[in-house]
Amino acid sequence: MNKPIYHNQSLPKKEIIKKRDTFKEIIQKGKHHQFKYLQFFIMESKARQIGFTVPRRFGKAVRRNHIKRLMREIYRKHRQEIGHFQIVVLANKEADSAGLPELESEFQQFISFCGIH
Repeated sequence: MNKPIYHNQSLPKKEIIKKRDTFKEIIQKGKHHQFKYLQFFIMESKARQIGFTVPRRFGKAVRRNHIKRLMREIYRKHRQEIGHFQIVVLANKEADSAGLPELESEFQQFISFCGIH
């Protein structure tokens, strides 16, 4: 019996931006695109990297982390569609009421709008 072949679909740690200075640089120097639930800051780079941020005004850490998990999952599913860019995704206040389909739709709009394939 043949076993199904699974490709590695995990999100590599090297693709996640963690440093505050890197976040600041991308937000200050990068191009800005705003949608209803998410804001995107994008800058060309040698490697593909992304960072997620949710403001404290969303409430407790549990809620903020939930939104970040949704954004990471969307990125993980669509990361092969993105070229070599550094991206910071900032959740707007309206994202608190959005679900996975709404956030994923905006992420796909961003990819097609920017032509970052």
